[in-house]
Amino acid sequence: MKTKTPVNYMGEILTVVVLTLVWIVYSEKADFWTVVTGIGFSILGLLLTNIFVLKQDYRDNYHVSLFAMLKYIPFLFIQIYLSGFDAIYRVFTRRVNVGVVDIKTDLPDDYLRSLLATAITLTPGTVTLNQEDKDMTIIWLNCETSDPVEAGETIKGSFERILMPGKGSP
Repeated sequence: MKTKTPVNYMGEILTVVVLTLVWIVYSEKADFWTVVTGIGFSILGLLLTNIFVLKQDYRDNYHVSLFAMLKYIPFLFIQIYLSGFDAIYRVFTRRVNVGVVDIKTDLPDDYLRSLLATAITLTPGTVTLNQEDKDMTIIWLNCETSDPVEAGETIKGSFERILMPGKGSP
């Protein structure tokens, strides 16, 4: 196990702060005891995760650049809304062509592939049915093609380019 550096501690402190803020939002109040309880549960959750869930330092296993995340999150929200309007239009006009396609991703690790699969599922009109290694099976509301390369580019293209290490641009 690695020794902790000030950067490690700052990351843990930031995690406790974010989790405490989430606790305050869920509790719908910000009195003294809510904040104290939030801090306590955040520290407990962080400790239990570090002891029982993570086998290595999470920065080694789950690395995504800050720049990529700053691009990915707004892009994801925009795609969710755009795809939602498209799905509503297709359902009301009965222009639905549901199909199941198999696609491949070039993302190098499980964490990034899981982020991609989640983004695909969060986007209305597509659902990730299965994800094993670099292979994904997607059910698609507007199945334009069964060709894995074309379907993959349409479904995952921009998400994958943002998440790809060293690139971070659609």
